[in-house]
Amino acid sequence: MSSPRDSSAFARARAPDSAKAATSTAGIVLAGGESRRMGSDKTQFVLGGKTLLARSCDALRASCQMVFAVLGETTRPVPEGVLVLSDDVAGQGPLRGVATGLAAARGHGAARAAVLSADLPLITAAVVRELLAAFDADPVEAVIAADETRTHPLVGVYSTALAEPATRALDRGERGMMRFLDARDTRKIMVKEPFALSNVNTPQEWDAIARLRSQL
Repeated sequence: MSSPRDSSAFARARAPDSAKAATSTAGIVLAGGESRRMGSDKTQFVLGGKTLLARSCDALRASCQMVFAVLGETTRPVPEGVLVLSDDVAGQGPLRGVATGLAAARGHGAARAAVLSADLPLITAAVVRELLAAFDADPVEAVIAADETRTHPLVGVYSTALAEPATRALDRGERGMMRFLDARDTRKIMVKEPFALSNVNTPQEWDAIARLRSQL
């Protein structure tokens, strides 16, 4: 596990060759939450020998040339090779984390970024590939996952060009992910593995995940 680093470290990282920029894909893991309802840091819960944060990172690595973890005010360990960012402004929710991650990804030459939260115990690389394929088949500004009950804006693929519109929305006082996405060119798709979208916020949900995993 590597230690978190200041976001200024990425200014010194070598940018990708311009020839690769158009096809580069970044991965962004949102790990800035405070886990209040869980009572302890859920990103460090372990399932199958890996933390939840590491499981999201691993799901992205297969398809992404770089992976960022966007942290909030809490310092936490991240897997080796993952680039650590800090939210520019604390307390503004996942939209701020998305804006921070997209800006960094764009600065590193990525045209698109797969975004996952760090509380998805059953997330798979196949879901990420499915979302990327949908984004490429009919390019929009964002493709987000859905199941029969709701949409999941923190499981999706975003154009990195959305970094600036997201920042402007935050500057206007907007915080809601779906409000932002509803105003953009967004497509929702039903994924083939809806169980992979299950996230955990409470001890009861964590126990339910363990039961679900035993049935898969």
